[in-house]
Amino acid sequence: LLDAGNVENYLDSLIRNDKSINHSYTLASIKGVEPIAVKYIANHELIYIDTLFIKDNKQVRSQTYQSLLKSILNISSEKDILQQIERLESSYKFLQNSIHFRYGKTKGGGLALLLDIIPEFENNISGLFGANRANDGNWITNGEIELYLENIWSTASNSLFHWKRLNEKSEIISILHYEPTLWNLHFGLQLKLDKELRDQEYILQKKEFRIFSSPNRYGKWFFGSNVLTIIPTNIGNSLGLLNHKSSSILLGIINDKRDHRWIPTNGSYWDISVSIGKQI
Repeated sequence: LLDAGNVENYLDSLIRNDKSINHSYTLASIKGVEPIAVKYIANHELIYIDTLFIKDNKQVRSQTYQSLLKSILNISSEKDILQQIERLESSYKFLQNSIHFRYGKTKGGGLALLLDIIPEFENNISGLFGANRANDGNWITNGEIELYLENIWSTASNSLFHWKRLNEKSEIISILHYEPTLWNLHFGLQLKLDKELRDQEYILQKKEFRIFSSPNRYGKWFFGSNVLTIIPTNIGNSLGLLNHKSSSILLGIINDKRDHRWIPTNGSYWDISVSIGKQI
């Protein structure tokens, strides 16, 4: 009698060597006489990922994950799945090397992807702060502070506050906030505000927003605008400086394939943009 284990072992070896999720095997023939020969016919069919199950780790809202990862849906090959996961991990650094998955069948006969995600968020503050008394007796503060926060509202966001002051004549304040997805929509949003006092002659203000696409093979496309305003101080007016205001539209792409967000040793990064604007 033919040992059923031989048939199963041969099928197991076929499945292990074939990484495609689109192949199934039908037993075609069995030759039980030594040498034993088992033959299967490979069947190719398009099977798409139609469901995502994400292990709940309580760090990020389920709605945020579903929005960020829904680009995996409707993919029909493991190669494409791996490529898309790689794009997601490089585009969203808190996901870097943290997405693990396996397949499962749904009750309706569909194919599900079971995702186990261990996100890595970072928060840090750094800077120097000092004060000294001027000849007129007034205290002058100077220094530099940078505060970086991630996942404040469990939405995988990141925020940056930067303050730098050299003396009473020059000061920089910059605030940035980025949300990778909003209200389950398939795009992200970034807001940035900059204010700078230069040599006590004028104040430069810049407001910018960008809307980002989901990651693709080229990176993340973005569209946005900025408004630049220059307001002379009394000293600037005495020097003949004039008020200035301009606005522009931005279009560009960001691609970040670096292996580490802070201290990269490998990979590439580019940020290309085109700006078209006018003076108001």
